[in-house]
Amino acid sequence: MRNEKLKDCLDDALSGIRENPWLYQQVLHRAERNEQIQMKKKISFSMVLVICLAVVTMSVAIAAVSGWSVLDFLFGGREIKPEMDVMPIHQESVSDGAYLKVDSAVYDGRMLAFDWYIENKRPETEMFCSVEEFTANDVSIWTDGTDSFNQQWIPGMFSTGAWQDGELILLPEELQGSEQLHIHMKVKLYRPTRPVYQMDVFDPGIAEQKAKEGYYVIAEGEGFVGYDENEKRWVHWIGKNPAQGMGDYLTEELTVSFDIAKPTDGYTILETEAEYENEYCTASYKTAEITPLGLYLTLEINPKDKTVLHGGWLELSDGEGKSLTEADRDRFWPSMGEEYGASPHIGRFSWNGIKADDLPDTISLTYYFPDGERMVFPIKVR
Repeated sequence: MRNEKLKDCLDDALSGIRENPWLYQQVLHRAERNEQIQMKKKISFSMVLVICLAVVTMSVAIAAVSGWSVLDFLFGGREIKPEMDVMPIHQESVSDGAYLKVDSAVYDGRMLAFDWYIENKRPETEMFCSVEEFTANDVSIWTDGTDSFNQQWIPGMFSTGAWQDGELILLPEELQGSEQLHIHMKVKLYRPTRPVYQMDVFDPGIAEQKAKEGYYVIAEGEGFVGYDENEKRWVHWIGKNPAQGMGDYLTEELTVSFDIAKPTDGYTILETEAEYENEYCTASYKTAEITPLGLYLTLEINPKDKTVLHGGWLELSDGEGKSLTEADRDRFWPSMGEEYGASPHIGRFSWNGIKADDLPDTISLTYYFPDGERMVFPIKVR
């Protein structure tokens, strides 16, 4: 999936963004949070959600790393940062020309989040970052794709050559519930030896011209520029082999590893119906709980007869179907969402930092049809 062309990815992703308010809200929210800082664009390999988020992501080029933590990564745009069981990590890796640091992490048995800081110590020479190994308990996991330093050039869009952000990862099923995780991440860095020409916006004509002049062309600080033999045109790729078309290059590696334990307290299973039924569907919650990291809801909807769940969306509401995200989007916008399949239709969402005290007595993951009709699936909080 990562080998799709940049333009095709964006065209497909953005064409239906308003049909899914979670995606649309995230794009707007990130734009609002970052209107005073430099923004970048990032194409994900995992899901359309991340592709859409990438258009207006929040990564910031910085000159210093002091005061950055996993809570800043998760809640940097909020006035109040929730209390969490944060584990200090303080792991760093240094090569001749680069530096990587992880300071803190949180884990709840289902999701893992940690901060990171990466720096090109020789910013006059572009370096391309590629995560070559990323495992939890020796099981492969993937960067979250949102503001991830994988597939990025540094400085690229980050003029200081330094960049801080983090990862928020929903773990594979076989890892969920693990009492302890051993995280290992190796980042390989590629530096082309020929001069680099960087364009802020990809232009195939300029790319061809500069390549003929001997430059290695990069565009928009990420991915690869090259000539597509099949399509007979110059294109901008995401996810190609880092060394492809680079010619001569130098490599370095940065590696960090750390252990983190699952907290023993702070878990609440919410009360749901065994099954919900209405004229449109039957449904059930596969997950409805509050953990030390926040609120998780996973709803499976099985449409009846010819009901088509297309163009609608799922959103956190009170027990009557009144949207909580609309009432307080800074607090109730989900940190991660995933919808897939026509039958059953599954929606999985998480809200970092949300505790029982933040919620009304009854909540719902409510499905809103485009015509205003809604399906409410109440959950008792208290």
